Formats: sequence, C-alpha cells, structure tokens
Amino acid sequence: NDMAEGHNLSSRLVGIGVEIFRTIKMPPELEHASLPEILNTWNDLYHMQHRGGDIGYVKVEQVDSTHYKTIHKNLYPDDMLYGVAYGMARRFAPKGSNYKVYYDEKVQRADDGGKETVIHIQW
Repeated sequence: NDMAEGHNLSSRLVGIGVEIFRTIKMPPELEHASLPEILNTWNDLYHMQHRGGDIGYVKVEQVDSTHYKTIHKNLYPDDMLYGVAYGMARRFAPKGSNYKVYYDEKVQRADDGGKETVIHIQW
C-alpha cells in the first residue's frame, strides 16, 4: 500500500522485477544458459518459486532467432513482469548485444483489464 500511494510506482515495480532476476537462485544447469534457454524455462522457473493455488502461467513463443514473445497470466503487476523480462535479458543476452524489452501495444495488458500481458524480448 505504501508503494501504491507513493511516487514512481511503475519504476519501483520494474526495479523490483530486475532485482528478482539479478538475484534469483538458478538451477546449476542454467547458470550459464543462453537467453533462449532461459526464456523457454521461464514458466518452470516461475512455478519453482511458488507453491499451491492457481498461480497462472508464462507462455513463450519464438518469433525468430532473436525475438521471443512472452504471454503472462500470473500473480504480479505488469511492470514487475516487465522488470523480470528486462533483468532476464540483461543477465542472459549475448555479451555486447543490444536487447529490447517492450509491451505488445496490440494487446490490452492484464493491469488494464486484459486477459494476459504480452511482453516482447529482442536482441
């Protein structure tokens, strides 16, 4: 509630998401994985961090070799999901690559009443 009533809520949620993926404990086999490998395990990682109840899902679709679309229906605000996606790209994109994380403007986000939130990751 304090965050919601304060300033810069969106920036704070993005920052929390980035920090989550900076500090998340990864299974040893994924410590040095590629970004596509990490993206394709996102739903599993999400479920490993939560227990019980209907926690939703993360679906990942490959658009091309350096462009993935992620579809989210889960417990977190959209800006926090965006931060997690950004943190994931920052940690696992090929060194020296330029990566881009953005909401799909053609799909109404969950926070705005949509069914799912769609985030694109490119590098």
